[in-house]
Amino acid sequence: MFESNRFEIHLNVILHHQGPAYYNFDYAVKDEYAYLDFGHNEYRNGDNTKGEYFVVLPDGRRQTVTYYVDGYSGFVADVKYSGEPKYDYKPAYKPAYEPAYKPAYKPAYEPAYKPEYKPAYEPAYKPAYKPAYEPAYKPAYKPYY
Repeated sequence: MFESNRFEIHLNVILHHQGPAYYNFDYAVKDEYAYLDFGHNEYRNGDNTKGEYFVVLPDGRRQTVTYYVDGYSGFVADVKYSGEPKYDYKPAYKPAYEPAYKPAYKPAYEPAYKPEYKPAYEPAYKPAYKPAYEPAYKPAYKPYY
């Protein structure tokens, strides 16, 4: 177990390496300065495993997941929430930054062009293409052989 004035960490592990799987572990972290509070514990004996983990959510509630696993049912979890959500968090730190440059002139933007609504283009009917003019000069074509 490690303990200081800022945070606590608990860690216990028991392992046996012979025979069927057997272990037991748990840990917990609580750091008031960084607003951390979470942990996990688990016990296993052969095919049966039971455990629980928890975390304090940003809204102040505590989420706890209790689970078990046996050789037949798979992972079965039960999620519970305790506490009431609180959304009134205000950070203690406020930056003291003041911009050095403060312009005196602030233009009021007015666009010069104000478009008016016009309906979509509707093309007028045009007959098949006819040339607009007839050439006056008609050269006599003589192939050069």
